[in-house]
Amino acid sequence: MMTPRELFLELLKPDGQPDRQLCQYEALHMCLNDPINTYLRGNRKRGTVSKDRWGTTISFPADAPGPMPVTTDGLAVCPDVTHWRDTVHAPDIDSCTEGWEACRTAARAACGKEKLLAGFMGTGIFEQCHFLMGFEDTLTNLYEHPDEMHQLIEYITEYRLRYVQLLIDRLQPDVIFSHDDWGTKDALFMHPDMLAFIQNYTDMGFFSIIIFLLVGAILTMIVQASAATMAITLIMCANGWIDYHLGVALVLGENIGTTITANFAALTGNTQARRAALAHLMFNVFGVIWVLILFYPFTNAVSWFVTHFMKITDPSVAISFKLAAFHTAFNISNTCVMIWFVNLIEKTVCAFINPKQDDEEYRLRYISGGMLSTAELSILQAQKEIVLFAKRTTKMFGMVKELLYEKNDDAFSKTLISLFSTFGLLITTFMRSNA
Repeated sequence: MMTPRELFLELLKPDGQPDRQLCQYEALHMCLNDPINTYLRGNRKRGTVSKDRWGTTISFPADAPGPMPVTTDGLAVCPDVTHWRDTVHAPDIDSCTEGWEACRTAARAACGKEKLLAGFMGTGIFEQCHFLMGFEDTLTNLYEHPDEMHQLIEYITEYRLRYVQLLIDRLQPDVIFSHDDWGTKDALFMHPDMLAFIQNYTDMGFFSIIIFLLVGAILTMIVQASAATMAITLIMCANGWIDYHLGVALVLGENIGTTITANFAALTGNTQARRAALAHLMFNVFGVIWVLILFYPFTNAVSWFVTHFMKITDPSVAISFKLAAFHTAFNISNTCVMIWFVNLIEKTVCAFINPKQDDEEYRLRYISGGMLSTAELSILQAQKEIVLFAKRTTKMFGMVKELLYEKNDDAFSKTLISLFSTFGLLITTFMRSNA
């Protein structure tokens, strides 16, 4: 049987032949007490509040899994990103010159022959940004002040490059573990505790499955991101609020909710966009229906696969793998089933959504592509396309005339957008026809 070190190196080979699954950090001895890490995080103690070398206030509650930055109540290091140079100062890691030999010797002894020595570099680039200014402000500043954020990220990147160089020179590790974090659960825009009330509906049998399916759909419609809802689902399962089967029900609801959001977005689109969105909704709704009919056999099969095939038995870890595996199995199985009903779905959405009178399709109407059998027919079809494009161009000139006399701002904006969209689609069609 391979050692964790041998297994890790085998997995890196293109034609590697590992003899088993490798658990997350099994092959690594994470060196967390090197001089730089001690300098940066040595004062983080459970049950205390401290400041790190960047000046960020760090709270480490006694019952929390790890420390978290505090950027509220005026504690943010960088409250105004346009003046970040006045408040953001990288730690002097070059001053960490002592203790490396003893640290290296102890780390190598701990590794033995079975593990690789990993130099740990916590607080990655994005993570450092939200440590300095808060999670929400980081995302907002990326949109409102992209130049200043770019400069700040470059500054942090230069610091990180120097950090990794010092680790390589002084610790001499086998690998570098560069850690980043998209924010703790306390930094989400929608806090999972808001959903704690649904614990009251977990003991109603199959009716609970239906309730949680609806909750998943509605929640995804609200946050407009199935990935965010999936993260909340994993947190709820990890906290023990719901079990695996109810987590699966939320995942099924998320698949419906994300298609409803797409239908809302397609309301202002053309006929083809609305038909595509409705087809997506039908695809997932009918998929959810047949999975509900086979709910327990299907979910139990996924659970068996994770437990016996992937060899993941720790309940706290297995539930995340089971939900992810179910999500994958559902989409693959649903595709295999629903692909036979594509024509039926097409006819249904076309029957439900009729084309608008002014809903013009900007594509080649008469030339279908490929070499035509006769030159005379080619000329005739090209002539028809030229006439069609001339009509569309005339329509655009009419829009320009309307804009010259339009006094209503909303109507002006709508006509202008329509003009630009038409122009862009005409150019795209022309380029494709000449490709």
